[in-house]
Amino acid sequence: MDTIGPLTKTVKDSAYVLQSIVGTDVYDNYTSTIPDNADKDFVGACKLTALKGARLGVPRNAINLMSDNITDSTVAAFNATLDILRSAGAIVIDTDFPAAQDFLSDTLLAPQIMSADFVVNIESYLKQLTYNPHNISTLLELRAWTQKSPLEGYPKKSTGVWDFALENWNNTTPEFWQAYQKGLYYDGEGGLLGTIKRHSLDAVVLPSKFSWSFAAVAGAPVVSIPMGAMGDEQPVVTDPDGLVQSAPGIPFGFSFLGDRWSDARIIGLAYAMEQRTRVRGTVKPVVKPRTELRDVVGRK
Repeated sequence: MDTIGPLTKTVKDSAYVLQSIVGTDVYDNYTSTIPDNADKDFVGACKLTALKGARLGVPRNAINLMSDNITDSTVAAFNATLDILRSAGAIVIDTDFPAAQDFLSDTLLAPQIMSADFVVNIESYLKQLTYNPHNISTLLELRAWTQKSPLEGYPKKSTGVWDFALENWNNTTPEFWQAYQKGLYYDGEGGLLGTIKRHSLDAVVLPSKFSWSFAAVAGAPVVSIPMGAMGDEQPVVTDPDGLVQSAPGIPFGFSFLGDRWSDARIIGLAYAMEQRTRVRGTVKPVVKPRTELRDVVGRK
């Protein structure tokens, strides 16, 4: 349920990376569904005029449901950024995701779907290995080896995600199909894809912190660009594991979410936005790296 893609300094850099890897992958069956007429000219989509006339939806109920004292500055910057879209000729429409409350409250759906896939997919992956020194072929065997190996740090480093997967069903069972159908409603009529269709949108826009799950469950593309950073007044907040969730200087982003196979379109929208804001050059790192890649990679 995560979203994966290139991390680059600019939208156009990402467009070049995506254009070099787009296409069918024999190891990824999902790529076989790419339509023949899908626009794959990601670099060509990077035009300053891409926002002109674009219809962009703002799912207000989703933003309200996920907002808290940690995200106040993020939401404020997001609302201010909408004016930049309008000034570039975009049509910004307030919308809702009808199933947002149910989706965000359904804490089991994503783990169940992911773990059901994982139990089966890890076996396929292990079969492809040309070097498998411990002859591990299943998740059950992998968990057993991990828990016994002193290199893995168990139990301090938990195998809880795998435990859940092995206690759950796999992706060939009726229970998985029922969960998958629920996911289709959350991303279709009740979520991103249905909203795009109902309002004839080119994209939906959200603060990046709120965006990834709605795109991921739909198998839809999302592009995130810098929008700002938390101010000096932002309190330092950590989660139970001690990871910082909020603090002065932490950057946050603005995301465009599109329909399936609309990657080129939302890349163009993000590029046009990036060129008008240039936020990346204004956000200063708390700690500036002193080592560059060239310092640690050998030269011939």
